[in-house]
Amino acid sequence: MLKLREQDRNQRVVDKLQILLLVSKQLSSPEKPDKLLKKILNLLLEIMNVDRAAILLVNAATGKLECKAVNSRSGVPTDHKFYSRKITNTVRELGDAIITSDACEDDRFQGSQSILFQNIHASICVPLKPREEVIGVLYVDNLSMSNIYVDEDAEFLTALANQAAIAINHAELYQQMQAEAIVRDKLERFFPAQSKDQRRRQVVRNCRYRSHGFVFRH
Repeated sequence: MLKLREQDRNQRVVDKLQILLLVSKQLSSPEKPDKLLKKILNLLLEIMNVDRAAILLVNAATGKLECKAVNSRSGVPTDHKFYSRKITNTVRELGDAIITSDACEDDRFQGSQSILFQNIHASICVPLKPREEVIGVLYVDNLSMSNIYVDEDAEFLTALANQAAIAINHAELYQQMQAEAIVRDKLERFFPAQSKDQRRRQVVRNCRYRSHGFVFRH
């Protein structure tokens, strides 16, 4: 269901690489996490034929997945709990993509009330994994058609999710650095003399370490 014109396999590979390069450029600039997540889903709906999409991230305090952003095609009703928790939790735990031709008939998810209630047909869920650790999942589905997603779609979505995971990780680190800079600025304004004295003592300690043949790093 990739939005690529019908053509030979080699040309499709080239087109997919070009799309991923464009996505990488779009996600390379530092942005606030919320704005970045919306951009990722907007790009996804432009690239693939999906009805709904969601990004869930792991809450560091609870260790559970939390929905942070959703998007859908015009006229498709959605809320923050339209996805299947059974599917998203399985992908988070295993760290592998799951593609379903018809979730309602899939033996892996028998008894899942969310799948039955949401009338989910075809879906793909892939991990957001900037390195080895899974920080969340990217979920897409289709409400009307079954058997529309193939392995190529899951592979492409996994590649896109890898880029998205790196961008999300960078955005969170950037936000953390900004917050720490604000705290340092406030401390220096309230305790300017102490801050300067601390920096002076740090310089002295560094010099002492170097004079003894050590390299001091902080």
